[in-house]
Amino acid sequence: MRNPAGQQTLFQIRGVPPLGPAVSLSLQHLVAMIVGCVTPPIIIAGAMIVGGIVAVLVGVFVKKIRLLFPPVITGTVVFTIGLSLYPTAINSIQAIGDFTATIVGLSAALGVGVSQASGALGQFPEGFTMIFGKSPVVIATLMAVLLNLILPKEKD
Repeated sequence: MRNPAGQQTLFQIRGVPPLGPAVSLSLQHLVAMIVGCVTPPIIIAGAMIVGGIVAVLVGVFVKKIRLLFPPVITGTVVFTIGLSLYPTAINSIQAIGDFTATIVGLSAALGVGVSQASGALGQFPEGFTMIFGKSPVVIATLMAVLLNLILPKEKD
């Protein structure tokens, strides 16, 4: 039996995917491109309609489906996905330089800080708190834009 977790670990350490999974994934994409070019548009449209019907059915029965996914499971899955993306984020930040790393770090810290300190926006008007207090992404984005405009681009 193959060990995909071990292969993934080797991929993260070396930065090169194992040959077996790399070839199979590239062939999957090649086959998907060929099928997309050969398949008549009516079949593709039919598949989209079937996908829409499945999405509606999931929406109708979401309360019954949620019983299968308690918060312990969904929280763990979301946390694991986020944790697995950290190496990619760190490598991306390192590749783009100190200026961008400073903006990303300060923006992320402010977004996380405000989301964790429940009373941080308590002195602001209700409309302000409703917009910015509910989503740390909005705060981090606005901070990134402001820092990009304010901070000097080059060292003097």
